[in-house]
Amino acid sequence: MVYIHRLQDLTQKSADIESVPIVRELRARLKMPLIEDAMLKEFVRFFVEEHELESLQEALDTIPLAIEATKALLEKNDPLYERVNLQRALQMFNEMPSPLQANLALGRDIVNWQGTFATEATEILNAIPHLKTHDEKKAYNDRLNNLFLKLLRNTEMHFRYNDLIHEGQTNTMLSFSESMAKGFYFHVTLEMELKKIDYRRNTPYDKLPAVDAVTEQVKRIKRGVDYAYAINLRMIDWALHLYAYFKWVMMG
Repeated sequence: MVYIHRLQDLTQKSADIESVPIVRELRARLKMPLIEDAMLKEFVRFFVEEHELESLQEALDTIPLAIEATKALLEKNDPLYERVNLQRALQMFNEMPSPLQANLALGRDIVNWQGTFATEATEILNAIPHLKTHDEKKAYNDRLNNLFLKLLRNTEMHFRYNDLIHEGQTNTMLSFSESMAKGFYFHVTLEMELKKIDYRRNTPYDKLPAVDAVTEQVKRIKRGVDYAYAINLRMIDWALHLYAYFKWVMMG
């Protein structure tokens, strides 16, 4: 996608702009009727894969462990730890399960449905040029809209993402992961920051393993969040290509 880089960028206008080069490419190499096997090869790149869902589930399973470990550090009341940052981490952890669970449900729904997509899309697109009556056109229009509804989660040309993983969570996890690598859980003095002293040099060795474990948990959570966001972007790309096919077919 050239103009769409965020989930909120999909609109009717952006879809029309994005579809222009796709339609041009389709006109150059395809002829009607469409063949189901060829359609499958075209769209399989957008399909959700099981390993992606496993990563989302792993992230969800890891969050309670990260919360428990962070609370344990907070309860120590040890000045070695940055209390405010521990509290911020807990808030972040608590905000992640809901959108991750929604994304996991979306991913499972798509996995259960995507095997029938090529058959349905091929039949609809091949039929469109031959529809005569109002009832026929309405019936096939409804079937086509159902495909977009499945991909975009609404009946308009935009992706309903508010309850899913979006840029807010991906940015949060990127920043959090980078901060953990710099000693986010520990009290880092201004002098250490100015002199770029590695926090590990000033931290008792026996204090590092517990925080290192949380750092690894954050990596697993971030991986799940990133996979969820990638799935959401692919749903938009999938819908854009389907829209381009529809526009090409309508051109005759």
